Amino acid sequence: MTEANAGQKLYWNDAPGVKWITHQQALDRMNHSVAELVLNAAAPRTGEQVLDIGCGAGATTIMAARAVAPGGYAVGLDISGPLVRHANKRFAEEGLDNAEALQGDAQTQPAPEQGVDLALSRFGVMFFDDPVAAFVNIRRLIRPGGRLVFACWAEGNPWFDLPMQAAVAQLGPAEPKPADAPGPLAFREPARVRDILEGAHFTGVEIDTHEVPLVIPEGLEAGLEFCKHLGPISRHMTDKNGTEADFDAIMDRLRPAFAAFDTDQGLMIPGRVHLVQARA
Repeated sequence: MTEANAGQKLYWNDAPGVKWITHQQALDRMNHSVAELVLNAAAPRTGEQVLDIGCGAGATTIMAARAVAPGGYAVGLDISGPLVRHANKRFAEEGLDNAEALQGDAQTQPAPEQGVDLALSRFGVMFFDDPVAAFVNIRRLIRPGGRLVFACWAEGNPWFDLPMQAAVAQLGPAEPKPADAPGPLAFREPARVRDILEGAHFTGVEIDTHEVPLVIPEGLEAGLEFCKHLGPISRHMTDKNGTEADFDAIMDRLRPAFAAFDTDQGLMIPGRVHLVQARA
């Protein structure tokens, strides 16, 4: 039997997981408006038990733990050992005794005796090989009547589209893959998300699309450097064995496109996300 999400386990426990630790502060700043969107909709309450799916370096787990204190508890779950260890280090540094991160896969994680009141996620649920099976298990982790709230990328994000266009112009097209293959944009179609959740027997599914700013305060050049390490350029460079000269050429193509978003407050890239809410 093939191990569930074996490719994702390999990917996130290798160099990419370490990259997310290296750039944790920048990623937290860039995605803060999305984290706020999720937490505001989820409205964790004092005393509740919260599960943060795909918690990464723990930013949303920290927010949830503060919201449910005193008496509540927040658990982050992530497939990446390096990110889980980093998250737990952050919780200790923040003095949070009601937060912890566990290494595990939400598709196969055993259900606790008493389910959580709320499961949430900021960009952590689009990577399952079998999304229906994953959400069936996630539903088991939530008490009956409990809440599910997550954000996933929608279609039409310059943060993905413009770098990929520049990379393809320099290195050629990517190898074709199924449109709904696991990845950041796997949940871009609301109808598919609804089918997955209803197939997993969630009820009251609501999906709303929001415009959010992705902010890199240091500005244009920092945003371009960021693209070297994370996002579609980094992956395409690896797939195509790109060179430093290729990267420089890609940056020359991308710079004028990103310059349109450079402001006095930093690089403000418009983002589009789906906010998804449902009941277990």
